[in-house]
Amino acid sequence: MGIPPFLVASALLMVLAQRLGRRICKDCKEPYEAEEETLVPYGHEPTGVGRAMFHRGKGCATCNFTGMKGRVAIYEIMPVTQELRDMILKGASSADLRAMAQSQGMKTLRQAGLLKVLEGMTTVEEVLRVTVAE
Repeated sequence: MGIPPFLVASALLMVLAQRLGRRICKDCKEPYEAEEETLVPYGHEPTGVGRAMFHRGKGCATCNFTGMKGRVAIYEIMPVTQELRDMILKGASSADLRAMAQSQGMKTLRQAGLLKVLEGMTTVEEVLRVTVAE
Protein backbone atom coordinates (compact mmCIF):
# COMPACT_ATOMS: atom_id res chain seq x y z
CA MET A 1 0.00 0.00 0.00
CA GLY A 2 3.03 2.25 0.07
CA ILE A 3 2.91 3.04 3.80
CA PRO A 4 6.35 3.13 5.42
CA PRO A 5 6.85 0.26 7.92
CA PHE A 6 7.68 2.67 10.80
CA LEU A 7 4.23 4.30 10.45
CA VAL A 8 2.46 0.95 10.42
CA ALA A 9 4.43 -0.35 13.41
CA SER A 10 3.77 2.76 15.49
CA ALA A 11 0.07 3.05 14.60
CA LEU A 12 -1.08 -0.54 15.12
CA LEU A 13 -2.37 -1.67 18.51
CA MET A 14 -4.29 -4.73 17.40
CA VAL A 15 -5.36 -6.47 14.20
CA LEU A 16 -8.73 -8.19 14.00
CA ALA A 17 -10.20 -10.46 11.34
CA GLN A 18 -13.82 -11.60 11.43
CA ARG A 19 -15.99 -14.03 9.51
CA LEU A 20 -19.68 -14.65 9.97
CA GLY A 21 -20.78 -18.26 9.90
CA ARG A 22 -24.24 -19.74 10.08
CA ARG A 23 -25.53 -20.72 13.53
CA ILE A 24 -27.24 -24.05 14.22
CA CYS A 25 -31.02 -23.64 14.51
CA LYS A 26 -32.07 -23.69 18.18
CA ASP A 27 -35.41 -25.36 17.39
CA CYS A 28 -34.01 -28.46 15.66
CA LYS A 29 -30.51 -28.67 17.18
CA GLU A 30 -29.52 -32.23 17.99
CA PRO A 31 -26.37 -33.50 19.72
CA TYR A 32 -24.08 -36.30 18.62
CA GLU A 33 -20.91 -37.63 20.19
CA ALA A 34 -17.52 -37.50 18.50
CA GLU A 35 -13.89 -37.45 19.51
CA GLU A 36 -12.29 -34.03 19.86
CA GLU A 37 -9.35 -35.55 17.96
CA THR A 38 -11.45 -35.55 14.75
CA LEU A 39 -10.91 -31.75 14.62
CA VAL A 40 -7.09 -31.96 14.73
CA PRO A 41 -6.62 -32.41 10.93
CA TYR A 42 -8.41 -29.07 10.48
CA GLY A 43 -6.01 -27.18 12.75
CA HIS A 44 -7.61 -27.66 16.18
CA GLU A 45 -5.36 -27.82 19.21
CA PRO A 46 -6.86 -30.46 21.56
CA THR A 47 -8.11 -29.22 24.93
CA GLY A 48 -8.18 -32.71 26.43
CA VAL A 49 -11.97 -33.10 26.35
CA GLY A 50 -11.81 -36.53 24.66
CA ARG A 51 -15.35 -37.44 23.64
CA ALA A 52 -17.31 -34.27 23.02
CA MET A 53 -20.87 -33.37 22.15
CA PHE A 54 -21.09 -31.84 18.70
CA HIS A 55 -24.35 -30.49 17.32
CA ARG A 56 -26.14 -30.30 14.01
CA GLY A 57 -29.48 -29.00 12.82
CA LYS A 58 -32.04 -31.60 11.78
CA GLY A 59 -34.10 -29.14 9.76
CA CYS A 60 -37.48 -27.69 10.70
CA ALA A 61 -39.98 -25.08 9.58
CA THR A 62 -38.19 -22.37 11.60
CA CYS A 63 -34.98 -22.72 9.57
CA ASN A 64 -36.64 -23.69 6.26
CA PHE A 65 -35.28 -27.22 6.76
CA THR A 66 -31.65 -26.10 6.46
CA GLY A 67 -30.66 -26.76 10.08
CA MET A 68 -29.12 -23.29 10.28
CA LYS A 69 -30.68 -20.04 11.53
CA GLY A 70 -28.81 -16.83 12.33
CA ARG A 71 -25.11 -15.98 12.38
CA VAL A 72 -22.16 -16.48 14.70
CA ALA A 73 -19.04 -14.29 14.60
CA ILE A 74 -15.63 -15.95 14.40
CA TYR A 75 -12.70 -13.71 15.37
CA GLU A 76 -8.93 -13.76 15.00
CA ILE A 77 -7.36 -11.15 17.27
CA MET A 78 -3.67 -10.27 17.09
CA PRO A 79 -2.41 -7.80 19.70
CA VAL A 80 0.66 -6.03 18.30
CA THR A 81 3.42 -6.74 20.81
CA GLN A 82 6.88 -5.18 20.79
CA GLU A 83 8.29 -8.28 19.05
CA LEU A 84 5.72 -7.92 16.27
CA ARG A 85 6.47 -4.18 15.97
CA ASP A 86 10.15 -4.96 15.54
CA MET A 87 9.35 -7.52 12.85
CA ILE A 88 7.12 -5.03 11.00
CA LEU A 89 9.93 -2.46 11.08
CA LYS A 90 12.29 -5.02 9.57
CA GLY A 91 9.79 -5.81 6.78
CA ALA A 92 8.95 -9.36 7.89
CA SER A 93 6.57 -11.40 5.75
CA SER A 94 2.97 -11.97 6.78
CA ALA A 95 3.78 -15.68 7.30
CA ASP A 96 6.54 -14.76 9.77
CA LEU A 97 4.27 -12.29 11.58
CA ARG A 98 1.53 -14.94 11.81
CA ALA A 99 3.97 -17.53 13.16
CA MET A 100 5.21 -15.12 15.83
CA ALA A 101 1.66 -14.13 16.83
CA GLN A 102 0.65 -17.80 17.11
CA SER A 103 3.69 -18.52 19.26
CA GLN A 104 2.45 -15.71 21.53
CA GLY A 105 -0.98 -17.35 21.86
CA MET A 106 -3.05 -15.97 18.98
CA LYS A 107 -5.80 -18.30 17.76
CA THR A 108 -6.41 -18.36 14.02
CA LEU A 109 -9.87 -17.91 12.51
CA ARG A 110 -10.11 -21.65 11.94
CA GLN A 111 -9.06 -22.48 15.51
CA ALA A 112 -11.56 -19.98 16.93
CA GLY A 113 -14.27 -21.46 14.71
CA LEU A 114 -13.51 -25.00 15.83
CA LEU A 115 -13.90 -23.86 19.44
CA LYS A 116 -17.39 -22.60 18.46
CA VAL A 117 -18.09 -26.12 17.17
CA LEU A 118 -17.19 -27.54 20.60
CA GLU A 119 -19.47 -24.93 22.20
CA GLY A 120 -22.35 -26.16 20.03
CA MET A 121 -22.86 -22.93 18.08
CA THR A 122 -22.00 -24.11 14.57
CA THR A 123 -20.81 -27.12 12.60
CA VAL A 124 -17.40 -28.25 11.39
CA GLU A 125 -18.59 -27.94 7.78
CA GLU A 126 -19.61 -24.32 8.34
CA VAL A 127 -16.26 -23.41 9.89
CA LEU A 128 -14.43 -25.02 6.98
CA ARG A 129 -16.64 -23.10 4.54
CA VAL A 130 -15.97 -19.63 6.01
CA THR A 131 -12.28 -20.01 6.93
CA VAL A 132 -9.17 -20.87 4.96
CA ALA A 133 -6.53 -23.41 5.90
CA GLU A 134 -3.25 -21.93 7.07
